[in-house]
Amino acid sequence: MLTLIMAFLFTILLSANGYAQKGIMRLTQQTLMHEVRETPSPLDGQHIAVNPPRFMWPDKFPHLGAVLDGVEEEDFKPEVTYRIRIARDPEFKSEVITAERKWAFFNPFKLFGKGKWYWQHAYVDKDGKEEWSPVYHFYVDDQTRTFNPPSLQEVLAKLPKSHPRILLDANEWDNIIERNKNNPEAQMYITKANKCLNHPLKHLEEEIDTTQVVKLTNIVQYRSALIRESRKIVDREEANIEAMVRAYLLTKDDVYYKEGIKRLSEILSWKNSKYFAGDFNRSTILSMSTSAYDAWYNLLTPEEKKLLLRTIRDNGKKFYHEYVNHLENRIADNHVWQMTFRILNMAAFATYGELPMASTWVDYCYNEWVSRLPGLNADGGWHNGDSYFHVNLRTLIEVPAFYSRISGFDFFADP
Repeated sequence: MLTLIMAFLFTILLSANGYAQKGIMRLTQQTLMHEVRETPSPLDGQHIAVNPPRFMWPDKFPHLGAVLDGVEEEDFKPEVTYRIRIARDPEFKSEVITAERKWAFFNPFKLFGKGKWYWQHAYVDKDGKEEWSPVYHFYVDDQTRTFNPPSLQEVLAKLPKSHPRILLDANEWDNIIERNKNNPEAQMYITKANKCLNHPLKHLEEEIDTTQVVKLTNIVQYRSALIRESRKIVDREEANIEAMVRAYLLTKDDVYYKEGIKRLSEILSWKNSKYFAGDFNRSTILSMSTSAYDAWYNLLTPEEKKLLLRTIRDNGKKFYHEYVNHLENRIADNHVWQMTFRILNMAAFATYGELPMASTWVDYCYNEWVSRLPGLNADGGWHNGDSYFHVNLRTLIEVPAFYSRISGFDFFADP
């Protein structure tokens, strides 16, 4: 029995350590896993599992705020600057790899030769003073596997400047329509979109059932009930907008754009309703706006483009602020990995070159994926529980599929 327990604990520690190193169990630790990172990665003396390693270190100002849907987190998070240096030389005097980042991780996008390497990270204060960590070392050996995706700069060099670019590439559009003429899945979207044409959308306050909500006095219960009821409507309309977006992409019939943008404009007005709450609702608004902006780009009026870009900017900015200096070092934020990260990522690439802050979102999202995903765990287990696996499917498929299509590199070949 003791042997089984020890083996189980070793597996947990291995999964918590992730890609950067092979698991080491220390019985003196107070916890098996840290909710928020407390140790660097690679750990000092580790033989890394994948080359190149993903470098991660604890935040200077750990953010421990609430992550519940509907419990708004407004804590101030200071902007930070970190530096990192990596070399064969423990004194970092020759052939040094250096970088400066606004978050506590770094992907070198460079294969490391076999043998011993040294690395160190620093927090840089507002006056430029550096606060360096101890010098750590790690090893690349014969058992280290290779997985080296392209750098962000290489990916962006191949990102189309035209639209659509997210669900499909504009230069493949006609071919995709031709290939899907007899596809029953494509027809399903068109059928659903046609139904929407005959069912105009009412305002949220006419659609939502609040008969039970108004009886609640506990603020958390009240918010939770509001989210539950409003999400029924918002999720329904997300499916409707998605159907009209895809129906347009499958036919180029602008009737789907005309009804779709009218419907979406009504949905976007719901943000001012007292019945609209929660990060899932906000992410759904961001998702619908991104899909519409990218798919209908060539049909949108200047005012419609402004509306969608403003919506993407305002909602994307909130998610990025929640993520940076928090998400990269938290063992799991379920809603983020289930959907909101994927949605911000697509919004970033859809508006790159057209929305100034999208360049920062692209940098963060792409590097965060390379750093931590696709599994968060290295042992093949799914620690959120089997019944929850399905809510992560779109992220686990669509993000690497998009990166692969844009870059030509197979992100599914991750070991």
